[in-house]
Amino acid sequence: MADPLKERISLLEIGEAQGKLKPEHARELANYRQQGLAKGLAPAPQAQPGAAPAAPQPVDLDTPMKPPTGQAAQAAFTKVGAAREMLRHLAKVRGMYDRNMGRGGLAGLAEYNPLRRENQEFDGAVAAIPLLARQAFRVAGSGSDSDRELKLITDALPNRWSFDASNNERFNSLDGVLRGFISSYGGLAGYSPSQIAALKGEHVYRKGGGLPKAPPARPNGDALRRKYGLK
Repeated sequence: MADPLKERISLLEIGEAQGKLKPEHARELANYRQQGLAKGLAPAPQAQPGAAPAAPQPVDLDTPMKPPTGQAAQAAFTKVGAAREMLRHLAKVRGMYDRNMGRGGLAGLAEYNPLRRENQEFDGAVAAIPLLARQAFRVAGSGSDSDRELKLITDALPNRWSFDASNNERFNSLDGVLRGFISSYGGLAGYSPSQIAALKGEHVYRKGGGLPKAPPARPNGDALRRKYGLK
């Protein structure tokens, strides 16, 4: 005979993995974990008054909170992994585009030269994106949406023949599609809501990379007054 408590805990864990758990049910699951009746992390103990806040714990993004069992869950896990890899690769492609494309005047004609090394590298990097997608989206259990998902990716690919504004839209569209896959399949793959949020925040491209340039130093007022004979 099935154990009603185990069934209850299993339903709560499924709801948590799908991000559909109500606050009262989350507290109920946390209570079971504190008692050692359910797997997973128990809530962090409350800090004592006056104590320094605890440092945030890093989120494990490579191991779903709930192991993906079954063909559909395994396919979802594969798709999330592929989306992460494509986002990492997409950031690299955008960097190549910003460094080597988008020049004005006669210099911009170099973008159409098929023998130019930078153009060949960019074309090869773009061509790798649908290859990564096909490897992940044609696995068993991926469902009938795979062809539509592949089309979303291929339709958004940038190219050297489009205007810069069009390519920027393509980059942003593809970025949104890939992060949407993480949202759609993360719960089925066994990731918790906090893991999904962290996964969606990976590999965000920032033009130029690093921190913005510091503003120029403010000139010394006394030096300027002396220079121009002002009081």
